[in-house]
Amino acid sequence: MSSRTIPASRRVRGLNFHPLAACLALALATGSASEAAWSSATYDAPGAARLPRSTVSRDLPERLAAQAESERILRQRAAHYAEARALARAKAQVSSRPAGTIAVTSCSDAAGDSGTLRAAVAGAVSGDTIDLGALKCSTISLEQGQVVVPVADLTIQGAGESALTVDGGDLDRVFKHTGAGTLTIRDLTVAHGRHVDMAYAGYFDGGCLYSLGKLALERVTVDSCLAGSALGAVGGGLFAYDLEMTASTVSNSRAEALAAFGGGIGLIVADGAEIAVSSSTIKDNTSSGILAHGGGVTVSASTGYADLTLRSSTVSGNTATADSADNWNEAWGGGIQAANVGLHVRRSLIVDNLAEVSGPADRLQIALGGGINAQFNYFVGDAAVIEDSLVSGNRVVAHGATGWGDAGGLYLTQWHTNDFTATKVTLSRTTVSDNQVSGDYMATRGGVGPGSWLTIAAIDSTISGNRVSSTHFARCGGIEGSEGLSLVSSTVSGNLVSTAETSYGGGVCMYLDLEVANSTIAFNSAGGSGGGVYFRGRPPRTGDRFVSSIVANNQAAAGADLAAGNFGSPGGLAALAGSGNLVASIDASITLPPDTLSADPQLLPLADNGGPTWTHALAPASPAIDAGSNPADLRYDQRGEGYPRSSGAATDIGAFELQPPTVTDRLFGNGFETR
Repeated sequence: MSSRTIPASRRVRGLNFHPLAACLALALATGSASEAAWSSATYDAPGAARLPRSTVSRDLPERLAAQAESERILRQRAAHYAEARALARAKAQVSSRPAGTIAVTSCSDAAGDSGTLRAAVAGAVSGDTIDLGALKCSTISLEQGQVVVPVADLTIQGAGESALTVDGGDLDRVFKHTGAGTLTIRDLTVAHGRHVDMAYAGYFDGGCLYSLGKLALERVTVDSCLAGSALGAVGGGLFAYDLEMTASTVSNSRAEALAAFGGGIGLIVADGAEIAVSSSTIKDNTSSGILAHGGGVTVSASTGYADLTLRSSTVSGNTATADSADNWNEAWGGGIQAANVGLHVRRSLIVDNLAEVSGPADRLQIALGGGINAQFNYFVGDAAVIEDSLVSGNRVVAHGATGWGDAGGLYLTQWHTNDFTATKVTLSRTTVSDNQVSGDYMATRGGVGPGSWLTIAAIDSTISGNRVSSTHFARCGGIEGSEGLSLVSSTVSGNLVSTAETSYGGGVCMYLDLEVANSTIAFNSAGGSGGGVYFRGRPPRTGDRFVSSIVANNQAAAGADLAAGNFGSPGGLAALAGSGNLVASIDASITLPPDTLSADPQLLPLADNGGPTWTHALAPASPAIDAGSNPADLRYDQRGEGYPRSSGAATDIGAFELQPPTVTDRLFGNGFETR
C-alpha cells in the first residue's frame, strides 16, 4: 500500500480506546517485543533517525507488562475452559438409549417440525450421528439462532461440501457445542455465522462454530463468518479447545475487536493438545483491532507443551491489521500466530499473507511475521520444524513515523525459559522467498527473523528474493540468527536491503555464532555494508565457521560479500574458522582462513536444477569445482537424492555439485534391443 494509513474500510468500527480498555487490552496481549529484540533493533543506529526517548520509555514497559500479563490471562482462560469442561462432564447424563443415527428429513428450521436439524440435535444422545444425506435441498437456513449441541460427542454427517450448506444468515452463530467431548462434522458447508456484540466488554468467540471440547472437521467448508465485541474476539470462523481438520477449508471470516485473534481459526488449548490440520486450506481471513494476531489462525497454550501440525495444507491471503488513531498497535502473524505451541509444518504453503499496522507518530507501531509469528516456551528439543514447504509472498507493512516492520516470512522466538537454554528451529528442504518488509521508521529481516534464546538450522533450503525497505533504518534481507544459525547445503540468494539512510546485511545477519557448510550465499545486496553476510555485535568474534562454501557476487557500499561491525557501525572484527571456501571480496573487518579462494565462482542464475529447492549451478569452468570438502560426509548436495555430494575428483565448493554428464547409448537407447 502506498498510503501511510490503513484505509477506513479496513479499520475496526465502533471502538473507542479509553483507560479501562487500555488495561484490558494489555491483559489480552499474547506477547510483546522482548528487551533483546528492542536492543538489537538499536534506536541509535548510525545515520538513522531516533525514536523519541519519551516514546520508548512509555511504550516499551507497557509492552513488557502486556507480555507478562498475557501469560496470566492465557492460564486463566485455559483454567476457565478446563473448569467448564469438567462441569460439562459432571452434568453429562447417562444415555437413555444406545447411540444411533437420526435422519434429518426437513430442510426447514421451523419450530415444531420434528424432522429438522435442530430437532434432531436436541433429541440426540452422546455418540449419535445426525444424518443429512437424504435431504434434497442445498441450504438449511437457520431462523431460530444457533443450534446448541449439549451432548459430549456428536457426529453431523452432511451430503457433501458443495451439496449442502447450513447457513446462519448473518444473524447468529451456526453451531455451539457445550459438551466436553468431540463434535465431528463431515461433508458440509457451514456459512454466514455471526457472533457479535460491539457494546459488550468481553469475549465473543467463534463466528460460525464454537466447541468447549474438540472439533473434528472432515471435508467441511467454514465460510463468511464473523466474531466481534468491544473487547476481545477469538476465532472469526471457529473457536475450539482442540481441533482436527482434514480436507477442509476455513475462508473469508473475520475477528474484530480491540484484541482480535484468529480471523479464521482461534484455539485456546491445554497442555499436551495435538492440533492437526491436514490437506486443508485457510484463506482470505482477517483479524483486525488494536491488537490483531493471526489473520488466518491463532493457537495459544497455557504453558507451551501443545503442538500444532500443519501437513499438506495451504495458509494464504490472510491479514492481521492493527490501527488506532491515538495508541500503540500490534499486528502479529498475518497467516499464523502461535503462542506457547510447538510448530510442525510439512509439505505446506504459507503464501501471500499480510501483517499491517498504522498509528500515531508518538507511539510505537509494530508488525511482526507476515507468514508466521510463533513464540515458544520449550526447554528442550525442537520448537519448530518446517520441511518440504514454501513460505513466499508474505508481507509486513508498518506505516507511520514510528512504524517497525519485522520478519516478512517467519518470526520465531523463544520466551521465558527458566534456564535460558536456546532451543531449535529447523528448516529442511524449504524455500523462503519473495517475502517483503517495509517500515516507515524501521524494517528488519525480510525472510526469517528469530527472537531470543533460539537457534536456527537451515538444511537443503533456499532463502531468496526477500526484500526489506525503510526510510530510515533497514537490516537483514534474507535471514538473521540471534543465539546461533547454521546453514547446511543451503542457498541464500537475491535478497535485498534498501533504505535512504542506514542498511546492512543483504543476505545474512548474525549476532552470535554462524556456521556455514557446503552452502552458497550470492547475489544479495545492502545499501550500507555486508551485502552477503553482516556479523553484528561487539568484537572480537571468534565463533564463526565457514566450510566449503561460496560467498560471492553480493553488493554493498562496504564489504560487498562479508563485513563486521557493531550494529551497522564499521570497525568490528570477525575471524572466520574453517577451510575450503570461496569468498570473492571482504573488508578490513574480516579475517579469512588461509586457504580461501578469491575468484569469480561463475555461478549460473538461480533456477530449478532438480530437487525440491532452487540452486545456483556452477559453470563448467568454475574454480569451485573439485576445490571443496565434505567433512560432515553429506550424502547428497542441496538437491537431495540423485545428486551425490561428491562427484569427480573432489567435492565442489557451495551448495551445488556438478554431476557428470549422462551418457545415452545411441545404439540400444531407442528400445530396438527389446523383443
